[in-house]
Amino acid sequence: MASIRYSRGVKRNAKIVEQCSATSEDEFINKILADMASAKYQQFFCAPVRKSVHPKGAKDSGYQGEK
Repeated sequence: MASIRYSRGVKRNAKIVEQCSATSEDEFINKILADMASAKYQQFFCAPVRKSVHPKGAKDSGYQGEK
């Protein structure tokens, strides 16, 4: 069975996110439920993301470089 890959971060507009994986659907659900934030909007999970240059990088120094 293929692993489930996903990304998690501490806020929706995080510049760097943690890449995670689970070997089964049950493990994925258990990992998500065990890692809940204490308040709304303090963390998120989404499909896996890759390193790239952000489109705002030309104007905002906080977004420059590959992240």
